[in-house]
Amino acid sequence: MTDSSFEKFIRSVIHSLTQSKITYVLVGGLVATIFGRLRTTIDIDVIIDNHEENIIRLQRVLKNNKFDFTENEILVAIKERSHCSIFHKEFPFRIDLQGIYSPLDERSIQNRIKMIILGQQTFVEKPEDLIVAKLVYGSQQDLDDVKAIVLRQKRDLDMDYIHSFAIKEGVLDKFDLVLKELS
Repeated sequence: MTDSSFEKFIRSVIHSLTQSKITYVLVGGLVATIFGRLRTTIDIDVIIDNHEENIIRLQRVLKNNKFDFTENEILVAIKERSHCSIFHKEFPFRIDLQGIYSPLDERSIQNRIKMIILGQQTFVEKPEDLIVAKLVYGSQQDLDDVKAIVLRQKRDLDMDYIHSFAIKEGVLDKFDLVLKELS
């Protein structure tokens, strides 16, 4: 069986992040797919440490691994507390990259877990944090992801943690509604 181009892209992203030796965490749709259900995504969402020397190192590694972006694009986006999309020269997919801008982002970095994806060790957002983040963002896709993660991971989730974090982020009502819909 041959790898899909998205699988090759994922490997390239993980390899580049690991090679750069920066602090990062994969979040968003790819991680929702791992913990919840298979769904389409064309990007890999990544939160990175905001320190300038890390960003410069990451830019160098990404350039060496055939990612396409303008000089200092990542550094400028991070300084502006924005995100940037980084494309690969060989694949029609992108990395959506951002820094640590909020307590939610900080928690994602602090609580990240190691996981093997396609044979490579990487860091991903833990499912409880992903659930709360998706409740905060609140699109229909995000809520569908939450339902899938809860259904698939139910026995392994720390529900007290989710409740406490959901209260802190002001989304407990959304979480309770999801649980009601699932029962």
